Amino acid sequence: SRQTYDSFYLHGKRDKGDFPEISTAELVKAAATSLTENSLKLVPEREAEFHLITKLQKHRESGHNAQLDLWFLLNPQRPLSLANSISCGIPQHSLGWMSTSVKPAVAHAMLSATVQRMLKDDNECTLVVSAMSGEGTVEIEATDYGGGFFVIAGEKSESVAQKNRFRLARLKNSKGKTMPLVDMVLWDAQNLPIRSDVVDVFVADLPFSGSQAKKHQTPTTSTKSSTEQALDYRSVMVNAVRSLRSGGKAALISADTKALVHSVGRLHWRTSDSIQKINLGGLNAQVLIMDKLEPCYKDLSVWIGTQDTGSPPVKDLSEIVLSQAQQCISNISLDELLEIKEYVIDSKQGITPLVTHVKLIDEYFHTKSQRLSHCYRMFLDSNLTNNQAKFVEKKIRKFLLEHPVEGISGFR
Repeated sequence: SRQTYDSFYLHGKRDKGDFPEISTAELVKAAATSLTENSLKLVPEREAEFHLITKLQKHRESGHNAQLDLWFLLNPQRPLSLANSISCGIPQHSLGWMSTSVKPAVAHAMLSATVQRMLKDDNECTLVVSAMSGEGTVEIEATDYGGGFFVIAGEKSESVAQKNRFRLARLKNSKGKTMPLVDMVLWDAQNLPIRSDVVDVFVADLPFSGSQAKKHQTPTTSTKSSTEQALDYRSVMVNAVRSLRSGGKAALISADTKALVHSVGRLHWRTSDSIQKINLGGLNAQVLIMDKLEPCYKDLSVWIGTQDTGSPPVKDLSEIVLSQAQQCISNISLDELLEIKEYVIDSKQGITPLVTHVKLIDEYFHTKSQRLSHCYRMFLDSNLTNNQAKFVEKKIRKFLLEHPVEGISGFR
């Protein structure tokens, strides 16, 4: 069956030495007349989906007769998207040469550096979050990794989410193999409705910081009159760190490289890999692979009992140390940007304690002084950075010195 396309822009080329009597404009005009007679729609370059290039040259074999060659190309000024690939009958996994927001090859590499690496290292990978689904490239590429995990893909636009749902359903029926479960939801990536420490892999294709649209995907769209909240990279990163479990991975890509690098700092994760100069709609983008660190902990080494009285040492004071530590920092917590903030005790509601539990990890008897020493490990909130953990430890040490605990005679 004949494949029909929407619109074309016509280019003309000629060998000036062999055909000096005809101009390029005349060649294009003659070709356009012939094409319009065959019901092909010719439009300006910016509006065309495809380019037709005509080239007039001598016949390669005879060298005398004229030969007209035609090339059929995608319009690089108006890239074909996943949204209209179905209507054009183009396989959805053959889109690597298209200039979309995230090319399938790039999305595949991001998943390979996160999902595949975790599966290769025998780590559990059950929940993958695509924070900004867009055209669903990440979800489509995730189908290559089987059905061992669940994908939550979020998008602000309801119409886009519906198109992605239809596209994935069609792909599932055509591939005929096990695919991960994908749930399309409506959300804002700056305020994810996901519990803390549950996500294994977090993937995000970020538009320019401060914008309401992906400018590398729709460069002519004006957002000055939009009433939507401008994108804040820091809010997205905070939600990523909060939702990731310890040992989880995040793959982040953006053409706004300065904003991307700046926004990932001062959070409880580290950059394990960085890929630069990725072609993203003609712009140089950067991919960052982030690993969330294990929760911080701080150790307290204290003397048990008193040297003068020789009182019998207490076996374990973990619960007492935990109670005192939580009382000391009861008025501080992490705010919505994961920064330490002090609250008025009367007004605070539902503040999560920064010290989760305390464990006795070692004891030592000093033979010369005949004193027993305990080492207690304080496990802190999983989102606290090391600098924040040092601040909390300092406050607790100062509090224990000012408010002595029965059974503890001092710090070592």
